[in-house]
Amino acid sequence: MEKKPMSRSPSADSGVQDAGSADNPNDNGDKTGGIFFKFFLGEARGYGQMGRASKLALFKNELILGFIIAFAQIPESVAFAFLANLEPSIAIHSAWIMGLICSLFGGRPAMINGATGAFAAIISTFIAAPSVPGRSGDGVETLFVSVIVAGVFMLIAFALDLSRFVNIISYPIMLGFCNGLAIVIGRSQLHPFQYTCSGGNRRCVVMNDSIDNISNATDDDHAHHWIGGAEVGWMICIVLVSMIVMEFVPKIPHKAAKLLPSSLLAIGVAILIEFVIVRIAAGSRTDTIGDVAPFSTETRFPNLFFLDKSHYPNTTVDGETVPGPRKFDFDNLKGKAGQILLQAFLLAVVGLIESLLTQEVVNKLTKTKGSRPRTIVAMGTGNIISGMLGGMGGNAMIGLSTINCLNGGQGRLASTVTALTVMVMIMGAYPALNYVPVAALVGIMLVVVLHTFKWHSLMPVLVSVLPQRWRNKYNLLYKFDRTDILIILIVTIATNFLNLAYAIFLGVAFSAVVYAWNSSKTITVTSEMVSEDLKVYRVIGPLFFGNSSTFADFFDVDKDPAKVEVHFSGASLFDVSSLKVLNTVSKQYASAEKSLVVRYLDAVNTRSVYKASKVLHYVETVSGEEVSLPRTDSEEDLQPRPLITANTQEIVLHEASV
Repeated sequence: MEKKPMSRSPSADSGVQDAGSADNPNDNGDKTGGIFFKFFLGEARGYGQMGRASKLALFKNELILGFIIAFAQIPESVAFAFLANLEPSIAIHSAWIMGLICSLFGGRPAMINGATGAFAAIISTFIAAPSVPGRSGDGVETLFVSVIVAGVFMLIAFALDLSRFVNIISYPIMLGFCNGLAIVIGRSQLHPFQYTCSGGNRRCVVMNDSIDNISNATDDDHAHHWIGGAEVGWMICIVLVSMIVMEFVPKIPHKAAKLLPSSLLAIGVAILIEFVIVRIAAGSRTDTIGDVAPFSTETRFPNLFFLDKSHYPNTTVDGETVPGPRKFDFDNLKGKAGQILLQAFLLAVVGLIESLLTQEVVNKLTKTKGSRPRTIVAMGTGNIISGMLGGMGGNAMIGLSTINCLNGGQGRLASTVTALTVMVMIMGAYPALNYVPVAALVGIMLVVVLHTFKWHSLMPVLVSVLPQRWRNKYNLLYKFDRTDILIILIVTIATNFLNLAYAIFLGVAFSAVVYAWNSSKTITVTSEMVSEDLKVYRVIGPLFFGNSSTFADFFDVDKDPAKVEVHFSGASLFDVSSLKVLNTVSKQYASAEKSLVVRYLDAVNTRSVYKASKVLHYVETVSGEEVSLPRTDSEEDLQPRPLITANTQEIVLHEASV
């Protein structure tokens, strides 16, 4: 039979039939990029079957995404620095250090790392608001050591495989976590609308008509005052315009609306308003980054924090120049070991949780599986290096990671380009950052708040307080269990009044109590007289501390026959309390000169009884023969389930010498 050559449509392979195509997956895609492509894009889904054109398209897409995300990350990092009471340069250096380390050394592909709101929220609880705007608050020296120790804690978590415990964080806890974090970030956006008179603030000069009046700081100088007059009006205008541009321009159905990242476009519009309309046309002004915390040649490069001897700019007091204080006074580290360890622990916990949850989101969006251990190692290493270079550390950024994945990001190239772009901006193009209005950062962060807060969680919370007849009448079928609603509220409130880590611990603890309480009511015990001298009790459900105190009430020792069996084919022993109650029931039957046999325990429970046999004086294990487990009506309800035949262990509880 003659074989005819198979025809190929040009569209079947994008018009390209070359090495590395789907028909020749082992040929390195025409050797396009070689090792470079494989390292940065090799973990993308279907990379091995991509042809040359497909790889080049992926490369181009990731390159563009990296630039776009960088210009979204820079303003977010500056805003997070203000939230953490730190200089903006600290957060931006942290952003590119964390991003670069995690991208190049094992972090999850397609995931963006950097300084985050979660880290900033924890840091702000340990570092006081700065007395002079734009500077770092008192105690910043402890932060760098804490970030290093947090990195070490993360590596310990990797060694002990603690990442598996992230599975116990329930959905209500995550709703409360996101809502609480959004509120914390939102509240912090009020700070740019306040000022203090310390450090020669220009508003105080206007009020007092003399810089000498505000040079000598008094208690009133450190008090916070609300900005007023035309300035606050222009600030609100810039905030609203920035929010509108960032939120709605990307939704315009035209290619031009997607040429630039919306955050960069929002900043460009804000700069135009500030320097053309506000300053030139209106003769007013609002603060820019250069007014509050200017980037300079001193902040363009990171330094080993323990070697940094830089000072803040000089100030004028009564007409005399006074040298600025040192940025970092390492004498403040004395006696702070406890604070450093606590701060490091909280940072490590929050960083691990947010990063691992972000990884799950990236897994779903890219339909690839990331490695939790590699993510933790990269993040721990990044925090150690970031701390040594005077950074605030960081972790995965769920918002930017989502943007990356939704736009086709799959490999390491986009995150690497993002980090390198941020690095170039802070080291070479830092003067441009000084022109960004602070109000524009507020607008950008408020958009982040709107997307971080889980608005769909409000309806279940509100509906949960309504009576059932109202819910049925108005078809308000949004109700969660009230304990889940309570968990959401507990975590949200604790996030604002304590911190994120404590809030998560409280949420997990309360969830565990609720689960234990509900599980304690799921155990059922039925009995059946099999013969005149044999009675069988069948246990279904978990036996543990929550119901062990009432387990003995199911047995009628006085009226039961001489032989009693307890079948555990549908039950499990979860803790020592369950073992103890079995021993207690056995003792009661032994005292009545009756025997009790526990049968059909699984291998794990049998082993638990064996390990505790020296403590459970009425328990002895013996090998059993092959048996067919009997059925009951209640067990039939568990269908589909075949007749079980197993080589089981019998556990005989009898009187023994103590």
